[in-house]
Amino acid sequence: MVSSCSKLSYFDKLKYLGIPTLKYRRYRGDMIETGCVKMQDMKMQDVRMKDQVARQENAGHENEGPNCKA
Repeated sequence: MVSSCSKLSYFDKLKYLGIPTLKYRRYRGDMIETGCVKMQDMKMQDVRMKDQVARQENAGHENEGPNCKA
């Protein structure tokens, strides 16, 4: 630790060193984790939507094409 702030309180040390509090760091970590979870959920929704669109576009075309015997 820096010897010039050894007699300061916890919050004064943080302010002196320019470090955020543990409470803030935990909150920030929670927000980052929440953002990651939301992004993963959005990606999964996008994949499901693209899959659904692809199925709708191909619906009714099973018996059409050059190799089909109708």
